[in-house]
Amino acid sequence: MFLLSSVFKNNVCFLLCRDLSWNLLSGPVPDELGNISTLVFLSLSANRLSGLLPKRLGDLGNLQFLWLFDNEFVGGLPSSFAELKNLKYLLIGGNNFTGPIPEFIGNWKHLEYLSLIGNNFKGPIPNTFSLSNLSNLHINDLTGSSRGGHGFSFPNLSRMTSLEYLTLRNCSISGPIPGYIGRFKNLKYLDLSFNHLTGEIPDFSNAQQLRNIASLESSSHIIQSDVEFLDGDDFDLAAEAEARSADFADALNDYNLVTDGPHMMNLKILGSLMKP
Repeated sequence: MFLLSSVFKNNVCFLLCRDLSWNLLSGPVPDELGNISTLVFLSLSANRLSGLLPKRLGDLGNLQFLWLFDNEFVGGLPSSFAELKNLKYLLIGGNNFTGPIPEFIGNWKHLEYLSLIGNNFKGPIPNTFSLSNLSNLHINDLTGSSRGGHGFSFPNLSRMTSLEYLTLRNCSISGPIPGYIGRFKNLKYLDLSFNHLTGEIPDFSNAQQLRNIASLESSSHIIQSDVEFLDGDDFDLAAEAEARSADFADALNDYNLVTDGPHMMNLKILGSLMKP
């Protein structure tokens, strides 16, 4: 293993891209990294880095891609991260981050991909998020509850009309699914499993790409069940809910509303970003 500080022992002042993923790096992230103000892409993912993130990372005002997933970071995101206003991709899954999800994320107007999965963040999901460019939102396993001891209400995602992949798994969300979710025309994947959702299922007839994904993974008789399912029937979407028939259960599995689902980290997509 190598200390990350040794990588930056020389005075490196001009870099656009730095990929240090999968290098068995350990220890904390050095403050000196914040001196490389030209950085656009930074990946420290899949190492053994630990400790708190330095506030100096907030000085990387040109940063667009920040990948920190699969390390051993702790604490919350520094308040200085509010200055990362050019950020497009933030992937910090698989760490030990804690505390509330920062509301300043809602100010990252260019954000396209946000993955907070596999941490210990505290709910609720801020309603200040108005990220119209966001195509991927992945959050799971939030701790905490509302003041009344009940789950949190569904977060306001109404302005996220560009969403293609949405994961809000085990986020202590209760109540109905907002109808606008069914009007997201670009939606391809939806995971609301292990919450406490109730009420009518929204009409997903406008989410044509979501149907197409289901048709690739299911037989024709299940697709017919999907159509009935999308029409909006009363159904308890809690993880403990029992499907009314075998076909209906399979349809629910395809949409992953009540059961476990695949990890949405699409490494092929991520890898393509680094190709010339």
